[in-house]
Amino acid sequence: IFFLRKNIKYILDNAPNQKIELTFLGGEPLLHSKINQILVLIASVLTKNIKLNIQTNGYFLKKN
Repeated sequence: IFFLRKNIKYILDNAPNQKIELTFLGGEPLLHSKINQILVLIASVLTKNIKLNIQTNGYFLKKN
């Protein structure tokens, strides 16, 4: 998590007007929802200019 914060801060410091795109993919990102929530929170605190994506094969999606 520190690594993500450090990288987002580096991008913002070196390209302050660029939009950050954070994509969760591979290894079934839905299995790590708590970690994903923390990462999104950190990113959204550092910048409001962010786009979030999640790529999944849907294997672990459940019908409600």
